Amino acid sequence: MAADSQTTDEHAGDLGADSARSDDLGIVDAGSLDSADRDVESDLGGDASLDRPSVDFDANQMTDVVGPCVPDASQDTSQDVVGIDDTGACPSGTTRCGARCVSLATDPEHCGSCDNSCMPGRMCSGGACLLEPSCPAGSTRCGTVCTNLTIDPTNCGSCGHACPVGGRCEASACLLMCTGGTTRCGDLCVELQTDAAHCGRCDRTCPEGQACAGGSCTDISCPTGLVRCDGMCVDLQRDAQHCGGCGTTCSGGQLCNAGTCGAPPCTGRFGMCAARCTDLQTDNNHCGTCDTVCPMGQSCRDGLCV
Repeated sequence: MAADSQTTDEHAGDLGADSARSDDLGIVDAGSLDSADRDVESDLGGDASLDRPSVDFDANQMTDVVGPCVPDASQDTSQDVVGIDDTGACPSGTTRCGARCVSLATDPEHCGSCDNSCMPGRMCSGGACLLEPSCPAGSTRCGTVCTNLTIDPTNCGSCGHACPVGGRCEASACLLMCTGGTTRCGDLCVELQTDAAHCGRCDRTCPEGQACAGGSCTDISCPTGLVRCDGMCVDLQRDAQHCGGCGTTCSGGQLCNAGTCGAPPCTGRFGMCAARCTDLQTDNNHCGTCDTVCPMGQSCRDGLCV
């Protein structure tokens, strides 16, 4: 015990310089001890009180103490904690897909598994994409779509029945788009002015023995000397469009004469020379008559070379 007392006294002497920092309770401030004095606690024995660095204080007198704030345990600080899963658990029967809890059995965007979307016109049932059971009133399901068969040109009247290019669907029937003054009658474009089966209007048929002319049914018989060609009565002897027969057309300015195409007739002072009408009164190569050529230095005047 003598050795212990001596050691204690020596340390007590060393601590004398810091006695000013000890409170009246005899608590030693260990903040000033250097590394050489770290065995003081063991030397002082179990009865000594060593501050590390807390002090005994009256909490009612520390209201103005300045120092780091201690979070109030009653406050929710989970938003400041990194790594906590704040997504939460999904209700029973649902699965998390991204930020949503969905039913893989019925969700068309996540049917059977996340991000497995059903095609338009299909629904998710039991985790499988199935055709919707019915279409809105007035429409019919064709494949995966609901359509109106009365106006859909790709499904006109029935699924898969497409109208020709340029056609349209009306009342479940394909309609042609007729041009050039023609009119649609059924599946045909016709000329109502001349078509004997649609004379003046669709399905108006001219009786046997009549033709359609100007949209009216007329008798086929023509006056004496005339023949019906293309619904018209023509003179095959003089008609350049039907010269000698229906459809025989004269060309190159020719005329139809006695049912034959030829050059136009020459009258008066003109005569037909070299297949053209020539003025026989003034033409030096046909002076007075065809092929009468005036000598050099002379000219044709009044049908004479002078």
